[in-house]
Amino acid sequence: MTALHRFLVSALIAASALPAAGMGYGQFDAALDGIASRWQTLPVEVIVDGGTLFGNSNGLALVQQAVDAWNSVNGVPQLMLRPPAQSADDFALANFASWDVDDGKIRVVFDEGGEIFAAVGLDPAGGVLGLGSTTAAISTGVALGGIVLINGHASVSGSGDLLGTIVHEFGHVLGLTHTPVGFGGLAPLPNSKRPTMYPFSTGFDAGTLEPDDAAGIRAIYGH
Repeated sequence: MTALHRFLVSALIAASALPAAGMGYGQFDAALDGIASRWQTLPVEVIVDGGTLFGNSNGLALVQQAVDAWNSVNGVPQLMLRPPAQSADDFALANFASWDVDDGKIRVVFDEGGEIFAAVGLDPAGGVLGLGSTTAAISTGVALGGIVLINGHASVSGSGDLLGTIVHEFGHVLGLTHTPVGFGGLAPLPNSKRPTMYPFSTGFDAGTLEPDDAAGIRAIYGH
């Protein structure tokens, strides 16, 4: 076996889903063997769900904005992500098992009713807005394929939250874990200044990257 399958382990959680006492920060997507995933050949091809939301121009535009956000980071020597290409297929639970997960591509999936979330043991109504993960070679941590999964059942208040979720999940697929910057006693920041890789949606993400996000991606792909 050459690949370590680590699907659907990195989550962005709606702030409204937090219990009154708060929920602890967690690096939900750390590699099981301690090796972070990294794409070796750039830019990576992005394939977008041809079904509801992403199968129309508005949905495709959101994915393009997310791609542009990561490609705009200064200090990274080349584009990390190709412009998204539309699939003719509606990615769904019925064809989930047939995807070639080690083909060197990132698939962006809109899970309309939350069926894929439910199939992997998550409550679609439980507040998780999106998930992102890769498959990776066990010995090197080199990424072989990736998935950005958006929970269509979750309520998101406006395109800013949805765009922020897509950008956040791309960060996971590119190799970033959640950041504690701006959380609790670690130099708390106003919601509008918290990094995109903050583990909870604040409603102020709007798809923009903060210095901590840029520094993290430069540490992986910069010189």
